[in-house]
Amino acid sequence: MSMNLRPVLATALLLLAGPLLVAEFTFDPGSDAEIGPAPFRSDDAGEELPPGADPALIRADERWPRAARESGGIVGDAQVIAYYGHPLSTFMGVLGETAIADMTSDLKARAAEYDAINGEIGVAPAFHIIYGTVYEDASIGILRQAKLLEYIEFAAENEVIVFLDHQIGDGTVEGAIESMLPYLRFPHVHLAIDPEWATTRPGEEIGAITAEELNRAQDMIDEHLRSNGLAGPRMLVVHQFNYRMIENRERVRADYPMVQLIHHADGFGPPEHKRASWEFNVLAGNMPLKGFKLFYPKSWRDGGYDDPLMSPADVLQLEPVPVYIQYQ
Repeated sequence: MSMNLRPVLATALLLLAGPLLVAEFTFDPGSDAEIGPAPFRSDDAGEELPPGADPALIRADERWPRAARESGGIVGDAQVIAYYGHPLSTFMGVLGETAIADMTSDLKARAAEYDAINGEIGVAPAFHIIYGTVYEDASIGILRQAKLLEYIEFAAENEVIVFLDHQIGDGTVEGAIESMLPYLRFPHVHLAIDPEWATTRPGEEIGAITAEELNRAQDMIDEHLRSNGLAGPRMLVVHQFNYRMIENRERVRADYPMVQLIHHADGFGPPEHKRASWEFNVLAGNMPLKGFKLFYPKSWRDGGYDDPLMSPADVLQLEPVPVYIQYQ
């Protein structure tokens, strides 16, 4: 298997609290086609309370967002704990750093830490897979079908859900969603888009999408599920760490019955910067379901990660409690 390495280095600035720099290294994984159905169920249980955790402070079940309970689906009663990355890269996130079985074991151990302290709320381990990778010329490489199916099928067999993430590049949000819709025939597959890379100059500027584009993405997912008789709701994660990434975000809708929009606080840095980024996203009350991202320290990298890494107890004290938590 050959890999055509094409690195992209992007720097992103947090608008309120100082720099949260993001570095990505990408390559062309190739492409193919065809998909098939897969079963689904996900749940994991923790037993012991982590040292120093005070359940009275972090009981997520008592603070679980009403919008999550009312919309049902996975986040109706479970907290998603995801590992992010590209299956063919050790530089783009924890998901691709080790063999799939070892990575899944680590993921479930991390999910169990949350399950031990989040009260009656369950956990849903997840693979968050970079499906469409932006290149330095803003074109997009699509993950090879055979490798993607390997992860989708392994996930189904091991009670893990899957997110497919598209970086958009010089394409359109509509085109990105269109390319991923066929995978919704798998009942454990959900989608994500990354406005940071929605630009013709990746690595030189932070990209952006509009509220109208995000609403159209939700409409497409809702219509596809309905017209094909597919189970819902499904989650759609949208990343944001800078004000420009979602234009006119007050116009974003979160009332599509078959879609659960997750507004995800991206970006790395010390806890005080991450909390500031979180608070900026919380201001968008029209997107009530929130996500929070953490970056594992990397011995091979000088910065570009969370230092120190917030603990599960730290994360669960955020208000509102995040329904989706991602590790890169």
